[in-house]
Amino acid sequence: MREIAVYRDTDDLLEKIEYYLAHDEERERVRKAGYERFLKEHTMLSRLEAIFSRVLSGEGAE
Repeated sequence: MREIAVYRDTDDLLEKIEYYLAHDEERERVRKAGYERFLKEHTMLSRLEAIFSRVLSGEGAE
């Protein structure tokens, strides 16, 4: 499921803007998918778990 729209250049960006402005349901689907991914992977708890995992494994230590 796509949760983000990317573009290659200014022309592609303008095409995507026009597309998503004209396709409300598709725009809403992408928005929901992005929000769901945020809730799943980018909460404070998930970030703290990642930090502590790295600290406890010694990753990043010089």
